[in-house]
Amino acid sequence: MNIRALLQIRKMACYSAVFFLACSQYCTTEPVAGNELLSEAVDVYRSRIKQGKLPNVILYVVHEGEIVVSEALGWRDKAAQAEMQTDTLLRMASNTKAVVATAVLILQQRRLLSIEDRVSKYLPAFDNDAHREITIKQMLSHTSGWRFKSLFVFPLLEPDEDFPRRPNLQSEVNRLAKIVPSIEPGVSYSYNNAAYNTIGALVEKVSGESLEQFLISNIYEPLGMVDSSNPPPVGRIEEMSVVYGVSTKNDSDEWSIRFKREARMRVPFVRASGGMVSTAEDYAKFCQMFLGQGKYQGSRILSRRSVQQATFPVTKEIYSAAERLDRTSYYGLGWKVHDDASYSHTGSEGTFVWIDPSRKVVGMALSQSAGFDNPREEFRRAVTKAIDSAK
Repeated sequence: MNIRALLQIRKMACYSAVFFLACSQYCTTEPVAGNELLSEAVDVYRSRIKQGKLPNVILYVVHEGEIVVSEALGWRDKAAQAEMQTDTLLRMASNTKAVVATAVLILQQRRLLSIEDRVSKYLPAFDNDAHREITIKQMLSHTSGWRFKSLFVFPLLEPDEDFPRRPNLQSEVNRLAKIVPSIEPGVSYSYNNAAYNTIGALVEKVSGESLEQFLISNIYEPLGMVDSSNPPPVGRIEEMSVVYGVSTKNDSDEWSIRFKREARMRVPFVRASGGMVSTAEDYAKFCQMFLGQGKYQGSRILSRRSVQQATFPVTKEIYSAAERLDRTSYYGLGWKVHDDASYSHTGSEGTFVWIDPSRKVVGMALSQSAGFDNPREEFRRAVTKAIDSAK
């Protein structure tokens, strides 16, 4: 029996003890004694959920290793009258990128690559005039010069007698190598999903494993992330949330459905730009590893140097001094890095995660709703105020 299976058994064994604490729609713990401001922070979302302005959210805050907020609001499936739960499985969308960047840094620690290396060193399809000089670091920091708007070239390849496993990550990334970058690499920033998918193929090539297996063996299992996977777990669909979107029909206030509770993905293989499914508790373990300078509960995933590289504002150097006056954040490697040394990331399905090392805080507002007015920054400010007031 593998580590992942053992961890899942251990989780199920303690489920009955946890059940009575989690049986209501709302579940909050507040070790920060007497801090009513944390409740006010939750109210930022509670009011919007009550008014129907946002379908759902899971709020999760860890302070100095203690859970101070763990609360589920709204519906994971309104049609089925299924309420959101704190352990609901969520589509993490672009919050996947921090995990993939971590995989690259693990390979660097093993001296199998350097982020300063050219991508073409590992992916021969990119050894052409258009892409030869692009580095791994540039793709991780969205400074590759790519302006390609899609995840891949669509339609995807069809399987045939010579290539029965198509479409797959490697074959589709090779097609991206035929697209000429719009801008010289290293001189500008533009968020690009296709570049991250290319990084996923690079992880596979260098490690000799599928991207899915590499993430399981080197991140999920060591951190005890038993509820995290790429792609959605087929046998646990009922534990997932619907992803809602804003309806465009006749300016209706009704919600549309972006993703049902199913294992369907945008593409039929594991990619690196998104696609991770996780829970608030699981993703918090990953974030606490960063807060712990690469280590969480005895498991070291990254070195201190790797954490510093991931959370260094790489793109700051591409802006002039005048441009920096209007900016408060830049992109690192898988994270958006802020001037106060905190870092964060969002996902297109409504997820938001931040890490604040100075306050020893991991915070999350994990919604499954795209296109809604999501008060995540207001929530973050309210949590920060609550933490500061308790000092």
